Amino acid sequence: MDDELIFGTRRPVPLVTIISRWVAARMHQAIIELVFLLEVG
Repeated sequence: MDDELIFGTRRPVPLVTIISRWVAARMHQAIIELVFLLEVG
């Protein structure tokens, strides 16, 4: 998704969109850490 496309709209960003993007970012970070641990360990 393009940030400019979402935040550039006149209507405010829905809370669901903010939460979903935050959760997706947290899951992405967790997956990176998990893969890193698996490769190192």
